[in-house]
Amino acid sequence: MFDNKYRYEFILTDFDLIISDESHRSISGNTRAVIEYFYGYKLGLTATQKDYLKGVDPDKVKENDPREIEQTIVFAVSQNHARKLTKILNEFAEQLYPNKYNSDFAVQLTSQVGEAQQMTIDFTENHLNGKTTWLEGYKTCKTRICVTVGMMTTGYDCPDLLNLCMMRPVFSPADLVQIKGRGTRKHNFEFKFKNELEEEEIKQHEKEFFKLFDFFANCEYFEEKFDYDEKLKLPKPKTGNGEGGGGGVDIDKYTSFRPDPKVKHTTPTSILSFE
Repeated sequence: MFDNKYRYEFILTDFDLIISDESHRSISGNTRAVIEYFYGYKLGLTATQKDYLKGVDPDKVKENDPREIEQTIVFAVSQNHARKLTKILNEFAEQLYPNKYNSDFAVQLTSQVGEAQQMTIDFTENHLNGKTTWLEGYKTCKTRICVTVGMMTTGYDCPDLLNLCMMRPVFSPADLVQIKGRGTRKHNFEFKFKNELEEEEIKQHEKEFFKLFDFFANCEYFEEKFDYDEKLKLPKPKTGNGEGGGGGVDIDKYTSFRPDPKVKHTTPTSILSFE
């Protein structure tokens, strides 16, 4: 997609079949332009079916885990928005917990941030910006909140996430399911402590829920109003009369004029007879 390179290195009929993995993300922006550029058949693969949300009851809110604030991902509208949110969250952290954080309570993880990909891994492994010292015997990273735009929506596993915050609109049910899926990973929270006999004990709390903060009513729209049975309309075929542009092909018929490579390598079969 870089600098529309595909337009210069390939022609429209170069491929008979285009396969798109994680296809729920290839229906918008530059990726969609690449898919639509070629005339071949398109096959989209995704683990996120659009019917997944049909009939889903809204999550019941329960009491949160009693420890600091648990690990959280905030989804912002843009990188500039993410930067501002990170600043505000760190200012709140300083007010609530004076001198406990050094602008690392919340961090921005977007493509403009150097080493952002490694930082997402560190967040998963619970050592982003070091370990917290708030609760002895409970090991987790110092940074509590990651503010991103789209880096951590698909295929990102951070099992001890308990909070997801959507501070941006979501435009497809598939994207919403992907975002919600970040919170559905199973996890056991482990806490080591000494009892009254000074013996070390371990308590474990199984993750049973997560909280979803939705500032744009995304869940309400896709769970109550979105028409999952709507049939998508195909684009009109191009004609030569000015409607839809000139030239083009009939979208219902496709004929490839590329020579069949198998034909070129086919040689007459010799028939041997033995008497």
